[in-house]
Amino acid sequence: MNATKILYELIAEIDDIGRNDNPFSVDACRDFKDRLASLISQAAKMVQAPDNESINGGLTAFFQSVEAADKRFIRLCAQAVSKGTIQEHEVTRLLMANRFFTQSNRMVVLSMQALTRGFSFPEDLVHSHNHDNL
Repeated sequence: MNATKILYELIAEIDDIGRNDNPFSVDACRDFKDRLASLISQAAKMVQAPDNESINGGLTAFFQSVEAADKRFIRLCAQAVSKGTIQEHEVTRLLMANRFFTQSNRMVVLSMQALTRGFSFPEDLVHSHNHDNL
């Protein structure tokens, strides 16, 4: 839940970044929104997938794309600073947004993987819970 809350709160920050006059920031905003759309799409696929094996395969591939997007974004920011496209104070804001965004994506994907793999509870806990609900 915390990861989705952070993503929700980041939307305002991302929109604010997109209102910047700098084309790099506008592109960064678009990139964040595309990445968020991919996460939402992946969550929808999870609900529609016929079996846990295909869900986990998709989540693993998506997790790898989250990692690749993180590295690509950091590399692009470094290049933009070295070229003078953006100022250092602007890149700090972008990198912080990216860090929160990437971490939240990771947490959501790992949570979805845990849900699809199921849980193994100790037998006495299961029986205790079933007894309490009778």
